[in-house]
Amino acid sequence: MAAALACTALPAGTVLFKDDFADAGGGWKYTSYSTFSDGEMRLRVTDADTLVQTLINQPNLSDIHVEVTARNSAAAGDELFGVVCDFRANDDSADGYFLGIDADGYYLLGRLAAGAMTTLQEGQRAPFGKAADSVRLAADCGGGQLSLSVNGQPVAVAADDAYTTGDAGLFLGSGKTLPAEAAFHDFVVTTLK
Repeated sequence: MAAALACTALPAGTVLFKDDFADAGGGWKYTSYSTFSDGEMRLRVTDADTLVQTLINQPNLSDIHVEVTARNSAAAGDELFGVVCDFRANDDSADGYFLGIDADGYYLLGRLAAGAMTTLQEGQRAPFGKAADSVRLAADCGGGQLSLSVNGQPVAVAADDAYTTGDAGLFLGSGKTLPAEAAFHDFVVTTLK
């Protein structure tokens, strides 16, 4: 007689990954754009109109909540920074979602498919603080819904179910003013609440 294995979902809010960047230890798929300094992960881009990401070493996540404290750490001011979810990247292509802001109050929820970006939701709000101020970003990715909050305030919601699993991580998109740089700390991924 064969016994059936019961699979139970993790409780909402279960921590799946956490990093305060106190050391440059493991847990991340490093890129040439990412460095550690003073308890922060920094992403830096020196090419205009470029999107880079760094991902955690925990693939195939689904229905997740991602939080991170972030700030623009360069003088450029037109960089977009935030989190990625349901992301897949290889040498030839990148697919997944990115949810982010710039220091001037612009926000964007987007889908990357084979390297091409589709805007799902974007807009302009009052600035989230001074250019170098840290903000707490929170993103929900699951059930065909994406949402972004800044400092506990809802900013944007979009519906899209093109991707349902993948990696989570951080991104930086440069504008025309270079270099672009963002600093991140206190990163956490939990099951969706």
